[in-house]
Amino acid sequence: MSLLQTYIERNKNHEWFAKYFSLGKGSSGRLFEYTNTNFREQKSFFEQFKKFEKIEDKERKDWGLVESSGQEKDKQRVVNMLASKLFMRELKGARRSKNFIFHKTKKGAIYHKFLSENFSEPEKWFLNYLFLLDGHYTNEERYIIKRTNLLHQKMSAVILNTEALIRKIEEVIDKSYNKYELIKKDFFYLSSFYDDAEFLELYLHSNDLEKKELHDYISKNLKEKNDACCISKKYKPKSNFNAGTFIDESKVFYFTLILEQVKNNNISNVVTQLLRKYTFIYKKTNVKKVKSFIDEKFALDIFYAVFVNVLDIKEELTEETRVAVEGMELEEVGPQNYIDDTTIEGRRITKQLFTLKKKRAREIANYKCSLEKLNNCRYFTNKVSNKPYIEVNHLIPQEFRNEFSNSIEVFANYTAICPHCHAMLHKAVDNERKPLINYLYNERSAKLEAMGIGVELKTLYEFYRINI
Repeated sequence: MSLLQTYIERNKNHEWFAKYFSLGKGSSGRLFEYTNTNFREQKSFFEQFKKFEKIEDKERKDWGLVESSGQEKDKQRVVNMLASKLFMRELKGARRSKNFIFHKTKKGAIYHKFLSENFSEPEKWFLNYLFLLDGHYTNEERYIIKRTNLLHQKMSAVILNTEALIRKIEEVIDKSYNKYELIKKDFFYLSSFYDDAEFLELYLHSNDLEKKELHDYISKNLKEKNDACCISKKYKPKSNFNAGTFIDESKVFYFTLILEQVKNNNISNVVTQLLRKYTFIYKKTNVKKVKSFIDEKFALDIFYAVFVNVLDIKEELTEETRVAVEGMELEEVGPQNYIDDTTIEGRRITKQLFTLKKKRAREIANYKCSLEKLNNCRYFTNKVSNKPYIEVNHLIPQEFRNEFSNSIEVFANYTAICPHCHAMLHKAVDNERKPLINYLYNERSAKLEAMGIGVELKTLYEFYRINI
């Protein structure tokens, strides 16, 4: 069957059509899921951040409403403002009231300053990409890195050479192509159908004439606005996906691929190499101006924290952090003060607190798994401590600390857990994980509430990406 005929037959398959046309969660219509109706491209964060600033410190009752629907104007901005760590959420009153107000994190304050600077569009895109790189979008820590690696793995099934893939992406991101020009590029198909290896194999091994037949067919459907063609329906005028969205996603994928290639423990060197690659594509970028902003003390702390997170760098304890943590009360009396980990020092403090308190958490649990009543836990003796080996897990995961008014680094949030149950909690299928979450929640909910970090069971499911 020819390339064109294969595409036509694919479009007749309703399941395939829906999978690659849809932009919804769990579909394959886009590379990244954190861009949506209100956040179509990276630069959408600029305007959405400014709008969200207007309701900073305001109670929900004071938020503006959309006249036609009566919905809160800013409701759709909450998820990405929290996931990008630009804002933190504070509860006013009882948890059941759901009366939250929002403040900028330290990262958010620097982001505000960044938006006030006179950067060119390419410079703003690059810096914004760095700001957003460590977000827990779709409730997944280091989402952009993990998603890029998954996409790379899928595309590697048909393009074994990463450098060849990078060159194909460069063909679409160095110019402002429209949709008719994009459909002539190989990466357009790699991106649009990354989950269909059979079709991609056929496309990449087709000759120029066969590809042209497909390009002409799709082009004709685009002009005629034919909804029976997956690409035509996806890119029809005024849709939520267009050529600009495609190029924007391709750039995120491209620079994260580069990041994975150059990553090491020297953060300054990683940023320099990323910036060098960016100026190779966008030659008018003022490298000194961009680097100067990153290297300013007020911004460096933020960017350093971002890269420590996304590169998963294990840092040594500094004297400054040690002194700061020693001044904290490790034996808890009540709710503990919120720690903003969007700066490098805040991140170091949370890490050190956890390191110090883990030992006590194991003692409180008497070196037994919190899920022992549910599972047949097996223990072995830790050769260092000569005690049963037990791990400590944050019930409310660390990446969601900015969704709570108080610190989540408390014993109520630490669950002693055996390696089997720990792996099961994070990696098992949903119907096996759900009973574990239910049990831990019922055991801990009152304690979490007492420590000022009360959470609903439904929210905990969302944190663990359990489909409810």
